[in-house]
Amino acid sequence: MTLHRTLSEPQVNLEQRTPAACPACRSTTSIELLGGRRVPRYNLERHLSREEALHAPQGALDFRFCTACLFAFNAAFVPESMDYAVDYEASRASSGYFKQYLDQVCEELSAICAVEGKRVVEVGCGDGQFLLSLRRKHPFEGYGFDPSAALERIANPFADVRFIRGYYGPEALPHAPDVVILRHILEHQGDPHRFLQHVLASAQGSASVYVEVPAWEWVVDRLQLQAFSYEHCSYYSRWALQRALEQHGFFLERVAYGFADEYLQYYASRRARSARLHDGTPGDPEALMAKTEAFARMITDLIEGVRDAVCRRYRRAVLWGAAGKGTTFLNIVGLDDTTLEYVVDSNPRRHDTFIPCTGQRVVAPEFLARLRPSQVLLTNPLYRQEIGAQLQALGLHPELIAVDDVIHQVARTLSA
Repeated sequence: MTLHRTLSEPQVNLEQRTPAACPACRSTTSIELLGGRRVPRYNLERHLSREEALHAPQGALDFRFCTACLFAFNAAFVPESMDYAVDYEASRASSGYFKQYLDQVCEELSAICAVEGKRVVEVGCGDGQFLLSLRRKHPFEGYGFDPSAALERIANPFADVRFIRGYYGPEALPHAPDVVILRHILEHQGDPHRFLQHVLASAQGSASVYVEVPAWEWVVDRLQLQAFSYEHCSYYSRWALQRALEQHGFFLERVAYGFADEYLQYYASRRARSARLHDGTPGDPEALMAKTEAFARMITDLIEGVRDAVCRRYRRAVLWGAAGKGTTFLNIVGLDDTTLEYVVDSNPRRHDTFIPCTGQRVVAPEFLARLRPSQVLLTNPLYRQEIGAQLQALGLHPELIAVDDVIHQVARTLSA
């Protein structure tokens, strides 16, 4: 969408000591993943001074994995603490790679949900980029809702598409939607059942829904320390998401993993169960459980090892990527601006802002022509080619190191 400089050590234990009911299924049987830490409440809130950033609001972590429904959640999350009507910058419009991904999703959604001539609602529309991209392909009556939407910056050429700065509910429109889009909004919900009930209650009898969330399968496969933010309080496996939607009368049409398997893409409708189409996507609940248990066992040592590796080998590097992954990585690993001084980002609205709680200044790529770093740490390896081209255009040829690769190198050492 659209979460200190000193970190206490987490206590990892595969036996839950304090019962915490799963928000999705109410089971109290869970695996402890990561707790005992405080991180920024909002990953993407803009802070215009280092002092303001260092005193950014925080939230506690107590991440657990429900063994009953395969759902990961932050048991310490307080929904009332969140108010997205802040200076929140979530746009990735500056990335050509990400635009290509959005275009692919628009094509698939157009075909599966048959949006032409329909009433389409996107909840958590952010900068409006996705809904407008979809509208360029087919005519429909569209509505985008987001409490942090910067309406003055959305260039909307369509009279039949409207953006509303606010929350969506059944009373928001005079007529029920035919298609509901929930892209990267469910991971922000501390009570997913209540949220889905609120949003889907007014959908037409034949309505379709498209849900896109970070896939828990990807988190454990890639050992994503960057996943543990405060505002991302809920992580779904394929099975957890299917269960959640079926509780509200929406049954599987198609499921896939996109954006190099990082995102779970789930299409559902109110059609009969017999109409479900399975794509044969790989998956095994027991294997996912085993991987999650292994991840939980190593998280403490993994964080310490990554912190040590960065401090020893990459102190003169810059980090590229000031969005959610970058902010969470710096805070979880405990890297302040005395270790990594600068974070680079292509989004102009992030330039000359500061990372919450760790204090790094965010700079434009052009700033590196003066700094001339020998190493650049990439928060997302999918942008390697795009970033490399920007650096070459500046006459720079630093070593590009993916944060994921650092994490996996440490994990291999721990496993040896």
